[in-house]
Amino acid sequence: MPHGLVGKRIKYRYANGWEYQVYYESEQKVSYEVISGPFAGRRAYQVTCSREVAPNIFMVGWYEETGTVVVQTVNLNAMEVTGFVAFPRWVFDNPALTHGNKDDDLPRLMHMRETMPDAPREIVFEVARIFSVETSIGGEHEKV
Repeated sequence: MPHGLVGKRIKYRYANGWEYQVYYESEQKVSYEVISGPFAGRRAYQVTCSREVAPNIFMVGWYEETGTVVVQTVNLNAMEVTGFVAFPRWVFDNPALTHGNKDDDLPRLMHMRETMPDAPREIVFEVARIFSVETSIGGEHEKV
């Protein structure tokens, strides 16, 4: 049986103003859109590893085609997302290169991952407030 994060669409904002909308499609897939901040306009999906570590608290992690590593603790009890992101140097220094839809840019993004500078990585470790949770029920969304 899937854990309780599956089917949820969560919107959250970090104190630095970066805002995201993330849909946890399954225990192995997440799709997201960056709403504000330097990566605004990026839309992608990723293969994930995820599990419930305590009631309504989930660990989710993924490796992006850009080489970015993301690990989240999604705490629905406290309505917080704690995020650890390790950006390759080229991604952090040139965020506009990652804007757009992943499917439209996949070969270009993977080429840059292989040819652009990876180090030193930029580490972002922040806590965001969840301000919206919707649950998908048979294709419909219900606000929680």
